[in-house]
Amino acid sequence: MFPSVVLLADDEPFLQKLIERRLRANGYLVVLANDGEEALKLAREKHPDVIVMDVMMPKMSGDDVAKELQADSSTSRIPIIFLTCLVRPEEAMEARYHIGRNMMLPKPLDSGTLLSMIKQAVGG
Repeated sequence: MFPSVVLLADDEPFLQKLIERRLRANGYLVVLANDGEEALKLAREKHPDVIVMDVMMPKMSGDDVAKELQADSSTSRIPIIFLTCLVRPEEAMEARYHIGRNMMLPKPLDSGTLLSMIKQAVGG
């Protein structure tokens, strides 16, 4: 069985490296993006099993990336876990355009919860 591929898109280098290390230690292949445009490009090229993406990023927001991915039949089924600094992420999720398999996790994040969400998203 092949390891699941996680696209990790976050513009905070420390947090990105921390999450990347945790994911790799748990057997995931990790593809990194530093901004929204790069995340969109890599999602279309790599077709990851799940995307972990900050909501607020340079060049293109996580929301805009998700809308582009959902409008494309080749990427519309990739689950997205949004990372956010919002105080009440459940309200933000309700107000979002996104439906389906997308999830939201507040920052500072709990890596155990993130790993559980990724496992759920990839069907494992």
